[in-house]
Amino acid sequence: PLSDWWRLEARLRKEKNFHATINDIVRISGRSYATLQRQSLKEFGMAPMQRMRVMRMDESKGLLRFSDLSLTSIAKELGYLDLATFSREFFRVHKTSPSHWRKSNR
Repeated sequence: PLSDWWRLEARLRKEKNFHATINDIVRISGRSYATLQRQSLKEFGMAPMQRMRVMRMDESKGLLRFSDLSLTSIAKELGYLDLATFSREFFRVHKTSPSHWRKSNR
């Protein structure tokens, strides 16, 4: 069976709630922060908000590859404050810019 964290992640992905804060995640899950922290570390080896960043990056690659949304629209959909913040995070994770990644992976 799926762990609570996997069910929570599936719900967040379905709702496209990639901008959730840790307080949102605690409220949505009905679990304590300590429980979520423990489950996230067990399942993924990282804290809940680190896992949320991974989810955002996974989703960003799908949007870059399969949609015609602008980079600014993708950043907003994923809950980033602006394109610059999204681009910095994307580059930190993927060592390339979102626009270059899009051109190389379509």
